[in-house]
Amino acid sequence: MKWVLLVLSLLTTLAAAEEPQKKPLQFHLCPAFVEQVSMGEPNSFGWPVFVKLTPAGSQSFETLTQHHIGKKVEILAGGQTFFRATFLRVTISAAVSSGVLQQAFSSQEIAHSWLLMLERLPMTPCGPTSADQAIRDQAIRDQAAMPKPAL
Repeated sequence: MKWVLLVLSLLTTLAAAEEPQKKPLQFHLCPAFVEQVSMGEPNSFGWPVFVKLTPAGSQSFETLTQHHIGKKVEILAGGQTFFRATFLRVTISAAVSSGVLQQAFSSQEIAHSWLLMLERLPMTPCGPTSADQAIRDQAIRDQAAMPKPAL
């Protein structure tokens, strides 16, 4: 019986190892989505850089996170990973409602270089990756298809 459990355990482990690693969902920061960037005072986590999203950026990020609770999301700035996280139900409302992203870096120099890059973001890409755009478009179509109340 122990051998059967061991074999089943090994098969499960091998099957999981053979699954291709899924690329995390991506959200691209762009000038239209970034209202302000700033660097805070160092703390126990490092040198924080804050990104305040515009209303359009906040809405786009909210839509992305609401449709992908529990999945990994990578926030990109100029093609580089600014932040990577898994959004769970208990943290998603705080992240979305604030419209502020924060990442701490190990040195002031690194934080400052990110600050400069965030101030000069390329125009595109902007927002979620194309796979996520389909989800947003479907949500918009669903909302448009809802019956309108009679006046």
